[in-house]
Amino acid sequence: DRGIKVEKKWNSQSKVFLNLPAMQLAFENILKNSIEALDRMPEKEILISLEEDENCFRFTFKDNGEGMDPQQLSRALD
Repeated sequence: DRGIKVEKKWNSQSKVFLNLPAMQLAFENILKNSIEALDRMPEKEILISLEEDENCFRFTFKDNGEGMDPQQLSRALD
């Protein structure tokens, strides 16, 4: 237990067809990065939200970690 508070925020009842293994891998990587960013923070919070409109679903992951410096940010999607 790392003392991380995780909040999920969505009300969608829609069905989505997707590549589940790829989505799980992406979510795992994003959450792993969030957990690492929270390592030295006294308060650890992750918010996962879902927004939907007529044509798409948008997942947002937000944590209160230290953030990335410009060099880390430039390599984030490598």
